[in-house]
Amino acid sequence: MSFNTQFSLIIVPMRLMRTQFESRRKGCPRFIVWRCLLALVLALMVLSQPYAVESDDSRGLVKRKVLNAQTSEGKSIELYSGSHALLIGASRYSIWSELPSIGSELDDVAEALEATGFEVHHLEDPDSSALKRGIEDFINSYGYDPENRLLFYFSGHGFSVGEKGFLLPVDIPLPDNKQEFRRKALPMTQVLAWAKDMEAKHVLFVFDSCFSGSVFKSKNMPSAEERYIRDATSRPVRQFITAGSANEEVPAKSTFTPAFVSAIRGEGDLNNDGYITGSELGVHLAQLVPRFVDQTPQYGKIREYDLSRGDFVFFSPTSKKSSELEETALKDSGDSVQTTTNLEAMMWRSAEQGNSEIEYLAYLDSYPKGIFAPLAKARVQKLKSLPVPKPVREFAFEPEMVKLPAGSFAMGSDTGRSSEQPVHVVKMNAFEISKYEITFDQFDAYTTSIASERVDDSGWGRGKKPVINVSWDMIQSYVNWLNAKTGKDYRLPNEAEWEYAARAGSTLDLSIVDDLSVLCEFGNIADDAEICVDGYPFLAEVGTFNANEWGLHDMYGNVREWTDDCWHDSYVGAPSSGYSWQTGGDCEKRVVRGGAWYSKAPMQSISVRNKMRTRSKGNGTGFRLVRSLN
Repeated sequence: MSFNTQFSLIIVPMRLMRTQFESRRKGCPRFIVWRCLLALVLALMVLSQPYAVESDDSRGLVKRKVLNAQTSEGKSIELYSGSHALLIGASRYSIWSELPSIGSELDDVAEALEATGFEVHHLEDPDSSALKRGIEDFINSYGYDPENRLLFYFSGHGFSVGEKGFLLPVDIPLPDNKQEFRRKALPMTQVLAWAKDMEAKHVLFVFDSCFSGSVFKSKNMPSAEERYIRDATSRPVRQFITAGSANEEVPAKSTFTPAFVSAIRGEGDLNNDGYITGSELGVHLAQLVPRFVDQTPQYGKIREYDLSRGDFVFFSPTSKKSSELEETALKDSGDSVQTTTNLEAMMWRSAEQGNSEIEYLAYLDSYPKGIFAPLAKARVQKLKSLPVPKPVREFAFEPEMVKLPAGSFAMGSDTGRSSEQPVHVVKMNAFEISKYEITFDQFDAYTTSIASERVDDSGWGRGKKPVINVSWDMIQSYVNWLNAKTGKDYRLPNEAEWEYAARAGSTLDLSIVDDLSVLCEFGNIADDAEICVDGYPFLAEVGTFNANEWGLHDMYGNVREWTDDCWHDSYVGAPSSGYSWQTGGDCEKRVVRGGAWYSKAPMQSISVRNKMRTRSKGNGTGFRLVRSLN
């Protein structure tokens, strides 16, 4: 989607294309002899802005910034200008056993990929025709751009006939109906044909399913050289990662997927160079997964010389916008431009954001003669000279509340995803909602009080930044503690309360305005066109951006926010007043609303709904609280 940088405010319709998965993951029926290859994916860690799309002029041309990487010798190599992932989840089989964990597992994969710069596309519970058509549509859209990297992730049932492997759509019959089975199953030979036909630079296939058939040149251990960024990395490649080897049964609930997600969030960076290559990821998963289950993940490249020379690369979300991959130019007090390597720049930016003595000392320990060393030493001295803050009074950790009036509004979107429809009018009672997202200061008061370990801030600092890495279950404990301390009745908002507060009495949705700079004023968002010059690559302190018409901050961007409602696929049957939709849905998953710091404008829409398991947490999700007014 492109945005023209005009100063006139034009509201344009936008259809949000992302489909949410409801259930997840695969399992291999015991009555079948499986040879399991199952898969999963790679990732990587470090620097640079994710893919950037920048609108050109009224002709609608698109200019894309190329992602570069840096070799150990300091040479910059060109990698990608576009990053796209297709997540295919088949769980609701008509005859084969259902796989209920697939939805939640793919939610985690999607969140991790989005944080590393991918545009994620979903294909949920496809039948045989939808499976083939969905893959072909994705390839037609992105597979013939030679500067793209593509990730295909299939999670569902698989099956083997001799040495031939098949991926199974949800309408697949049992294999004893041979003719119909072969007509509907997707053979690996077709996947290989697609792989050879595409012109994208790097393509990674992940098969979280069970089947046999040798689809790649298997390697037990790549050379040490292959784990680093080098000139050959940029050459074309078709790589595969599977969850297990032949004759190994892959369990219905995956160990491989959580390991993959953790890997692309940074754990797969074995050599600590800030990148995770496909070869490096394969080594990590092959060593880690067998410690917990009887599976040995396999990985390798296609048996084609011209398509096996490169290596897939992931960039870590923790380095997003924090440094340039080639070099970062920074101005000192004399306005002269100085440069430093990307790793030093990343560490300095991290120290600046945390603004603590220990972080500046960590920078000095790594770069005692670094370009920022004098400034780091000066800031350490300044922090030491600051007066010790006085203890805060009891209950200072309570959220500041804003009273919202009773009223009614049209909830949902006619042009959004199916989960946002149908639009329906909801009557609202007056209630209070916190002016800001709950901060680390406020949540740390809780963990300190119960002598619990503080939640992770992902290295971005605490204080008045919104608390992250908190699950719905953790929030319930926090709310119980807060209510016991204050004698009040705080709780998470329901969906209607959140959307009512976000709309603030208006039908205007800033996520679909033509002038992106308007949205920049109201939220910390992902901005590929670099229109939002706000200096916040990750979290911003609450209240940094403008409030909406009802005085509420960060209803756009910063973090997505938990609500209390159970997940429903659509608004069919939704209550028209009182709301609190706790029946008929999937209460193991709760609705999260709003966009995060890594969400682009379309996903910042007020009407967009997402879901997370109650025990899940992430560095892009936080919350705010409400109180009913009787």
